[in-house]
Amino acid sequence: MRLPDFRLLKTLLGRLIVRQPATDARLARIGKIGVRCTQAVQGARLHPLLTSTSLVPSDQHSTLTTSRQFDQQFSFINYAPISIAVVNREMNYLTYSQKWLVDNNRGHTDLIGKNHFSVYHDLPDDWKVCHHEALNGSPVPDREYVWERSDGTQRWLRCSIQPWYHESDDAGQGTAFAGGLVISHEDITDRKMTESDLNSVLGESGDAIWICNPNGTLIYANLMTTQLTGYSVDELTRLKFSELIHEDREDELQEYLALTQYAKFTRREWMLKHKSGSKVFIALTTGHLLGGRMIVLGRDLTNKVQIESERFKLFQAVEQNPGSIVITNMNAEIEYVNAAFLKKTGYTRIELMGQNPRLIKSGKTPPHIFVDLWKTIKNGETWQGEISNISKHGQEFIQFTTISPIRQSNGTISNYIAIGEDITGRKKGEQRIFELAYFDQLTGLPNRTLLLDRLNQVITLSSRSGSYGALLFIDLDHFKNINDTLGHQKGDLLLKQVADCLALRLKEGDTVARFGGDEFVVLLTGLGTDAELAATHTKSAALKLLKALNQTFQLGEVVHHSTASIGVSLFNGKFSSTDELLKQADLAMYKSKKAGRNTIRFFDPSLELAMKQQATLEEDLRVAILSQQFILHYQGQFTIDAQLTGAEVLVRWKHPEKGMMSPALFIPFAEASGQILPIGNWVLETACRQLAAWGATPVMRELVLAVNVSALQFRQTDFIETVLTVIRRTGANPRRLKLELTESMLVENVDDIIQKMLSLKVHGIGFSLDDFGTGYSSLSFLKRLPLDQLKIDQSFIRDVHNDPNGAAIAKTIVSLGHSLGLIVIAEGVETAEQREFLANAGCHAYQGYLFSQPLALQEFETMATAIAAKQVLK
Repeated sequence: MRLPDFRLLKTLLGRLIVRQPATDARLARIGKIGVRCTQAVQGARLHPLLTSTSLVPSDQHSTLTTSRQFDQQFSFINYAPISIAVVNREMNYLTYSQKWLVDNNRGHTDLIGKNHFSVYHDLPDDWKVCHHEALNGSPVPDREYVWERSDGTQRWLRCSIQPWYHESDDAGQGTAFAGGLVISHEDITDRKMTESDLNSVLGESGDAIWICNPNGTLIYANLMTTQLTGYSVDELTRLKFSELIHEDREDELQEYLALTQYAKFTRREWMLKHKSGSKVFIALTTGHLLGGRMIVLGRDLTNKVQIESERFKLFQAVEQNPGSIVITNMNAEIEYVNAAFLKKTGYTRIELMGQNPRLIKSGKTPPHIFVDLWKTIKNGETWQGEISNISKHGQEFIQFTTISPIRQSNGTISNYIAIGEDITGRKKGEQRIFELAYFDQLTGLPNRTLLLDRLNQVITLSSRSGSYGALLFIDLDHFKNINDTLGHQKGDLLLKQVADCLALRLKEGDTVARFGGDEFVVLLTGLGTDAELAATHTKSAALKLLKALNQTFQLGEVVHHSTASIGVSLFNGKFSSTDELLKQADLAMYKSKKAGRNTIRFFDPSLELAMKQQATLEEDLRVAILSQQFILHYQGQFTIDAQLTGAEVLVRWKHPEKGMMSPALFIPFAEASGQILPIGNWVLETACRQLAAWGATPVMRELVLAVNVSALQFRQTDFIETVLTVIRRTGANPRRLKLELTESMLVENVDDIIQKMLSLKVHGIGFSLDDFGTGYSSLSFLKRLPLDQLKIDQSFIRDVHNDPNGAAIAKTIVSLGHSLGLIVIAEGVETAEQREFLANAGCHAYQGYLFSQPLALQEFETMATAIAAKQVLK
């Protein structure tokens, strides 16, 4: 069914709902003398209530009212504009309005004293019961019924029965039941007819129609509304209009409801909430009625939406797609653009319609890209690629674009569609990642990674062509001093200027990279196939760079003169690898450093041989640690009367192929490579286990073992815990353990060393300063160190008879030790003359070949036993 005319609906509803008030000035006057009438204006329901105590005289109140007053009050009721009557307890009329006679049309001219039930003898029985209930003081709801008049016409009446109350004489008691009824009739025939017509119109409508109160609650709903929502009429009356809206659009809904108060008709589409939970897509037409009510007509659009869903989804997908979409005709004229395209380019649809997409070209896309594009799509195929565009406001962006032909049902191409994904951020990110991965962030030069990649390419090309290339390893001289004295900021300034200086002096095809720190590498290519000429060209290029770097650089407010050392390695791709070439150039650079710096050195094969031997030693040492190829020897320490007091443990490497190796061959390398840590820990552990074992032997239990500790070991943050853990684990007596430190360790972190020594000394561990006099420590440090012993280096002992300086130093050390309360022991005592000199100088502890060479464990224990036996015999 078609939607009924909205104006007709409003007219009918106005007649039904909005009534002209029945009260006037005369009714107001009635209220002043005790007759109160209440009228439900919006619902067209009249509830009169008479409250005068003087309407009917009684024994209790006859003295309160004069006959004149009684007649005056009853005359007001007689002329009241409403159909109203008052009866006593016996249902006899006491008074009534003239309108009562007219409306009831019973042919009576006077009802006073007549019985209400006899006049209205055809009242329904249940209605008579209601009169009796009202006489008992009970409230009675209004009733509507059809009344047949004497002329045969029928009218709809609404009847109201109220108990007759009077004002009580007792102060504060309010009103009291007077023993009668106030009856009023309202003719609602017109309203019922209007209601019937409206129900007929609304009920047969194919659209949902409901009416809401100002607070949004539903007061009327037709059958279609219940079908559309799934709720019954009773359920709908308990719901608000806003509760039927499915979507969370509270702000928009409030705006919409407010709009209905000002606009005659408002139409909008909403998603309605069905009782089952499903969604119903509807079009709502809303208008306002008098009294703030709202009428709503809803048309179900679900089927229509379903029919057009594919087209709708397609449009939504295109319009809301985050990618830029353009559709052109065969002449490349724009016919459609989506919202994303407008937002990205800054143009409006009006500006773009009919234009060629070249409008947004940035000019940075290579021309051959567009040649390939048109060739592909004209062949009916899809093209993909990157295109650089520019917005209306000059902002460049890069899109990954897919362009496809659009075909009609007969296969003919009618349009082209281009879908562009903005990849500007991704491209910038890729560029940034590339720069971070392959370029130095300080100087902007290629970094180590990019250098190695280019070097690999050059080596490959060189091996094919036989052409030579060269690698120049450049290290700035004394760069560390700049950072230490001027600060790292000045050091960075120098590195930037050096990078610019090198880049300006290279020919096309060559590469300069920052290798790390203050090291730069230059890769020269295309030096020809003749080795001698290639070397000459390389030397010339290296000298040019050396001269350029030998200059004064302005570092802010500071002037600094810099030089560099350069190592060169030539190659022609044969038997070359990037690692080998870099090592060769690096070795040549160190050779340049040793030659006095600010010079050039080419790689010498003998350097490579030494490098390979060093690599072999490093691997052998790693295997030796894992397979425990080390053993300990013990060199005894004696008093002046040849009494054994202990021994210094000396590590030996028993190589499976080379035999016993001297510590002088591997200890320096172990310290440089960091492998001294596992070796030193093993020595400490083994020595402590031996002390624990000797603790059960009377001959050996008093001996003290001295263990050398490297500077690297001592710098470890967990050094104290490591030593104490070894002692606890082995059960060694810490008072029989003495740790020997070298004087060179005192150059750095003296406070840290002292703190660690004090922490260990608390547990009984002793300390000896080895090689005293050969280092550069201050005597003030010596005073602070918690030492037990000073050891005179053997270099001062060896020539005490021939070298007056050495002899003087030895005597000074002995004297210094005594003054500090330290035991002084001489190392490397090999002759009786040396012992006699030292004894005369006051030194009474010795270690050296004169007393014992380093011995294996069993040999040392045998010697100790023999010495102990001699002491017993004495």
